[in-house]
Amino acid sequence: MKKTGAAVLILLLIFLCSQIHVQAYEADEQPQNVDEIYDEQLKNSGAEELFDELPPQAQRNLEELGVESPDWRELNALSFGAVFSQIMQMLGENGQTPALAMAQVLALMLLCALADGLKLSFGEKPLGGIIGIVSTLCICGVLVYPIVEAIEKSAQVIVTASGFMLLYIPVMVGVMIAAGQAVSGASYYTLMMGAGQVVTQVSSNVLVPLLNIFLGMSIVSSISQRINLKGICGLCNKVVKWVLAFVMSVFVSVLTFQTMLGAAADTTSVRAARFAISSFVPVVGGALSDAFLTVQSCLKMLKSGIGVFAILGAAVIFLPMILECLVWLFSIHVCAAAGDVFGLTQPCALLRAAGKVISTIVAILLCCMTVFIISAAIILMIGGS
Repeated sequence: MKKTGAAVLILLLIFLCSQIHVQAYEADEQPQNVDEIYDEQLKNSGAEELFDELPPQAQRNLEELGVESPDWRELNALSFGAVFSQIMQMLGENGQTPALAMAQVLALMLLCALADGLKLSFGEKPLGGIIGIVSTLCICGVLVYPIVEAIEKSAQVIVTASGFMLLYIPVMVGVMIAAGQAVSGASYYTLMMGAGQVVTQVSSNVLVPLLNIFLGMSIVSSISQRINLKGICGLCNKVVKWVLAFVMSVFVSVLTFQTMLGAAADTTSVRAARFAISSFVPVVGGALSDAFLTVQSCLKMLKSGIGVFAILGAAVIFLPMILECLVWLFSIHVCAAAGDVFGLTQPCALLRAAGKVISTIVAILLCCMTVFIISAAIILMIGGS
């Protein structure tokens, strides 16, 4: 009996010592290691390399905002003033070409208005049509090349953003799987990788030729009175915008439904894993369950940082070109208003046709940027980040 009592006493002392050790680990060591756990996960996930995959201009813009990695501490330091000043800087850098073109077009229109006035004073009515055609051709010489260049730059921006998203998606999905969101990660990977490939191919093989043809038809319709293609140009503009809106709505809806279903399945599996750890692991099951929760929380924080960084990366890729196109639209509308004042019908028709082409470019850029940003935002909100 004495031996049995001594054995029970020894076992009881061992159990108490292990409990004290586990509690000391929970109270003292675990909170101190949260930042270390996060930093190690950030390093091992490969998320730090996403900054190097951005184009040089986007890297400079993010550096000026103080963001050089998906670290939540850098992202949390962003301020509205810094973002607004950066947008104004982009506007100043990318609005020079449209502003110069606007000045040149206004000078040409003023010259044509003076020539038209001299023609009327001399009574040379046959010169009326010639002055309109000459003024339209001169404006074409000013506008066509920069607009064609803007079309090519827009397609290149879409390809660059698609390439960045195709590099971001595996990193995000890896973190999601490690955080216990395997079902959501698989559906997100499949849908976004397919969308990235489609956007890249369409922008390279369809966008540039289609918009160039649209611009050429608009120019021919505005110069020649016998070839009236205004209805076809307006139809193309409306069809492109409606198709973009429909495709974006379907894509976002499918992504939302899949992510919601996957999130429900992932939540169930994570809770089952925590219950199994706390119930079936003897002595330290509760401590391991809490440690599992801590690691999962760090992974969700890492996931949030990667998602926000991807949104910022897509924004700094698209915004310069979008701002340039908006300045183009403003400049073209100012010139068209001046042409109405001077009574120049054909140059105004050309300017409004060019404005439709630019508005189509803006719609395409906004659609692509919105799809990338909303897809990242949905996976953050529904995934519990």
